[in-house]
Amino acid sequence: MKKRFLVSRCLTGEACRYDGRSKLCAALSGVDAELVTVCPETDAGYGIPREPMHVEAGRLVTNQTGKDVTAFLLDWRERYLKNFDVSRYDGVILKRRSPSCDPEYGLFACALREKFPQLPLFDEENLPEI
Repeated sequence: MKKRFLVSRCLTGEACRYDGRSKLCAALSGVDAELVTVCPETDAGYGIPREPMHVEAGRLVTNQTGKDVTAFLLDWRERYLKNFDVSRYDGVILKRRSPSCDPEYGLFACALREKFPQLPLFDEENLPEI
């Protein structure tokens, strides 16, 4: 049976980052696994392109204006995780240094890890054997 991973959409080559670009991870190209993509920021309704953001004291804040834009992401995250069937996945591969996906501080990644601690979580610099 083919393995199944949840993957940051930008790592698969889709241009969904804040600057309208992707961060294609060549190591994921042609793997013999099902890759289900997610982009918390665009799925939550932030546009492309969008002002760069960072995490500050657990909040999502825009870099230039300092606007707190956390609410959209938290609303989306709650709905997404409520319907997430962890039993269908062998792991998660998320984008390092993303305010939503970084495994250490991203608002989506941290909630995913907290709710499903048994689910292996990786980033593009620390890929599992697929």
